Amino acid sequence: MDVCKPPSVHKTEAPIPFGSIEENSHLMQTRSHLPETDVSQSEEWVAGCLGRRNCYTFVVEELDAPERRVIGLVGAIRTPEVGYMFHPDSWGKGYATEAMVAYMPLLWEHVDPATAPEWRRYDYSEAFTDAENATSRKLLEKLGFTLWEIRRQEFNSPNLGLRDTAVYRIARPGAALDLVAIPSHERVG
Repeated sequence: MDVCKPPSVHKTEAPIPFGSIEENSHLMQTRSHLPETDVSQSEEWVAGCLGRRNCYTFVVEELDAPERRVIGLVGAIRTPEVGYMFHPDSWGKGYATEAMVAYMPLLWEHVDPATAPEWRRYDYSEAFTDAENATSRKLLEKLGFTLWEIRRQEFNSPNLGLRDTAVYRIARPGAALDLVAIPSHERVG
C-alpha cells in the first residue's frame, strides 16, 4: 500500500468509490453529503479540499491489487481534525490503521508549533466519528486517541437524521491533553 500520496484533481480517473447509500448506510453515518457518482463530483470535492489552507489530506492506494486503485482517504480536512474514509471492500484489512500510523507523524510535523505558520500550530489533533461506529472508535483508541466528549444529536446525516458524535483527541508526542492549549469553551469537565 502506498500511504500518503497527495491527491490531485488531475489524476482523478474515477469517482471516489464509496458506493450507494443503500449499499453503505454505515459509511454514510459519517458523511455530510451524499456519495460522488461521477468523476466531476470527486474532482470538485478534492479541489475544494485542496483550496483550503488548513487541508492536509492524502489518498490511499492499494498497490498489491491487480490494478492500483484508490481505496480511501486519510488526513486533515480541517486541521487539527483528522479522519479517514475507505471503500467498504477494504474494511477489516488494516488499511486504516496502517494509513493513520503513517499519517500522524506527517501531521505533527505539518502543525509543529516550532516551524509551522501561526495559523496551523497545534499540540493536539482530534477525530470525530458517529457515536455508534464501534469499529472507528476502537481504531482511534488503538491509535492512542482519548474520548473527549459525546455531542448529542450534533451531526445531521443525509439519510439517517440527527446522530451523536464521539469526539476523540490526542496530544502531540511529548505533550499532555490536560496541558495542551485547547480553548476553554471546548474543554470537557
